[in-house]
Amino acid sequence: MGVVYEAHDRKMDKVVALKTLTRAEAAHIYRFKREFRTLADVSHQISRPFNELMTDGRNWFFTMELVKGVTFTQ
Repeated sequence: MGVVYEAHDRKMDKVVALKTLTRAEAAHIYRFKREFRTLADVSHQISRPFNELMTDGRNWFFTMELVKGVTFTQ
């Protein structure tokens, strides 16, 4: 449904995870917004910073704290 990138948030001056939506169709946007709201609720409960859901009209993305880990194959 999406791709996650490591990005630099210039406003907060820190590295964040940036999740982008790969298909901007109505059903996908709905699921993407629902995922954001669910993660925002969970992050609030465990004090993980969760930032913003944004769109430029065509592209959808949200930012959240970047948690370093390993790849699936590792």
